[in-house]
Amino acid sequence: MERLFQGRLVLQTRCLECECYTERREDFQDISVPVQEDEPCKAEPESEVSPDPKMELKTLKWAISQFASVERIFGEDKYFCETCHHYTEAERSLLFDKTPEVVTIHLKCFAANSTE
Repeated sequence: MERLFQGRLVLQTRCLECECYTERREDFQDISVPVQEDEPCKAEPESEVSPDPKMELKTLKWAISQFASVERIFGEDKYFCETCHHYTEAERSLLFDKTPEVVTIHLKCFAANSTE
């Protein structure tokens, strides 16, 4: 079962001051990918019109690229760099180190919104 469904991710964090990076490996059995932007367009509540036909179609390839995209860490969430010995801005990315024979993909249809 493990060989069939388990893969390994590498979480890479790169300090933007000294350019040093750290890596952490993590096993996974599934991945959770977005099916929409973080801030989707809001439709009018009483509108019976179908979604905007000009809206970009999201593909599985797009969703996986969002899952593995580079995230910038800044502000209150700064990264503590072991080389610089202080909090700095950084970039974090996920890489597939080992892919399983069968990949289970969870489609996230919503995003948490802290303003509401």
